[in-house]
Amino acid sequence: MSTKSSSSDAAAGGAAGGKKPKSMVVKVIIGVLLAVMLVELVAHLRLLNAHRQLMAEVQRSENENQLVTRAVVDRILGNRTPDESKSVKAAAGDERYDIYYFWGLLKERPLCVHYGVAGMKSEPELVEVITHIPDEVLAAN
Repeated sequence: MSTKSSSSDAAAGGAAGGKKPKSMVVKVIIGVLLAVMLVELVAHLRLLNAHRQLMAEVQRSENENQLVTRAVVDRILGNRTPDESKSVKAAAGDERYDIYYFWGLLKERPLCVHYGVAGMKSEPELVEVITHIPDEVLAAN
């Protein structure tokens, strides 16, 4: 009878004692995953913020009938130079695509700024802002 009572005491002690403590390895893995997620989140938020600001500037320029030039884009992106800059032939001249990468640990997030053909006396105007690299730019290599 003593074996029955000792096994029931052990079962009761295990249930009353709470959860089994996590090992140090599991804690380290969880910490590393949380750190990676945080870095990825920051890169994603930086991309979203830049895209939002550029789109707001495009909308404002349409309402006020002004041009969004490279100088305005540089100001919004903090005078950051493009990671890649490519020209694509168009019917009226060359269109330029400036590509900015927002790096995380696992993924690169491109922000592609498309400028139209420059006029005789003006700078090229911002046409669109997209968060992927268009096929015509990839084919322009």
